[in-house]
Amino acid sequence: QTFEICHVVVGDVAKYADIMEATIDGTVVLDDSIDIVVECFGGVGPPYPLVIAALAAGKFVVTANKALVAARWAELCVYARGPNPQFWFSAAVGGALPVLETLKALAAQKLPVREIRGSVNGTCGVVLDSRAQGKTRHEAIALAQRGGFAEADPARDLSGRDSANKLALMIHAAFGEWFAPETIPTRGIDAVAGDVTGYKLIARARRVAQFVTASVAPEVFGLETFLGQARGVENRVEIELESGQVMKLRGQGAGRWPTAVSAVADLFEIARMGEDRALVTHRRA
Repeated sequence: QTFEICHVVVGDVAKYADIMEATIDGTVVLDDSIDIVVECFGGVGPPYPLVIAALAAGKFVVTANKALVAARWAELCVYARGPNPQFWFSAAVGGALPVLETLKALAAQKLPVREIRGSVNGTCGVVLDSRAQGKTRHEAIALAQRGGFAEADPARDLSGRDSANKLALMIHAAFGEWFAPETIPTRGIDAVAGDVTGYKLIARARRVAQFVTASVAPEVFGLETFLGQARGVENRVEIELESGQVMKLRGQGAGRWPTAVSAVADLFEIARMGEDRALVTHRRA
């Protein structure tokens, strides 16, 4: 399967002079020649009008933008449902970790989930490991940034808000309920003072009777545990079924390549549905 790049929407054409398809005209996503839009801008404000317009025009949209999905789920969810969804966002949770795909497969097989728990933010993993090795908070963040695992402003990662966005998507896939991320009790890794050895930032949701509880907070795990063995950017998630079976997932959760792999997987899933598609790619300005 191959994809044709028709347009690359950017904020500054001069910055991407080596890309002949570059344009600042976002309306090209509505061209009849476009079948799939891949959104990589990040944030909510700039990409949302283009994404919702493309979906309304009947196009497929692939994104890794968990902030957009979480903030605009009420409007976007209708396009993510059914046997042939238009809106695809596997890369929004866990990078190369197939957690949303696994939860959806369990739901399709009518295997109820009791609890989901895990570390789903690679930036926090890098920072916590570095701090445990004696580096200061500032040094640990700088190391994560140099490695391409942290944004220039890592506040959403370190505060736990990024993990809350991802947890909201996992809760919907596992339990069919929507939790607005801002309503999930959340503490970031800066809440841990002193020795951080053994700490992981854990996103956790559990169904008890008819209720689902959710939280994001630093927790301590021993080295003998699956979650405690996560290192650096690796994400790990445990999915506990009502039967007592525990499924364990692991994969690199930060950096451009894991995210790209997951986004490309969505492209191939769309292609697998039997249509020939064209590809329009957006780049962050």
